[in-house]
This record gives sequence, C-alpha cells and structure tokens, in this order.
Amino acid sequence: MTWLTIAKVALVGFLVMGSGLLLFTFVRKARRGVRPPTSDPNASSYLNAVFGGAPPTPLP
Repeated sequence: MTWLTIAKVALVGFLVMGSGLLLFTFVRKARRGVRPPTSDPNASSYLNAVFGGAPPTPLP
C-alpha cells in the first residue's frame, strides 16, 4: 500500500468515527428528558427516583 492510500483510509475512518460520536451524543442528549408514559397515578415518586425530578417550567 502506498502512503496516500493509508492516509485516505485513516481520514475516512476518522470521519466515520467522529460522525458516529456526534450522532451518539445527540441521541443521548435528546432522550435525556424523555419519560415513559404512566398509567399508575402513584408512580410519580418512582419516576422521580429513577429519572430525576422534572425541571421547573418557566412562566410565559
């Protein structure tokens, strides 16, 4: 293999890994505020313990 081919493979690998990392971070942050739907009205204390309390909603 020539040095040019090695450099191209390294560049493509770097770009693929960087794009994957950005996508992973975006999906992880986007799902952070998602809470599952509940049918049990007494489940709020359990959900607060697992997912943390909901942040206060700002006034309009």
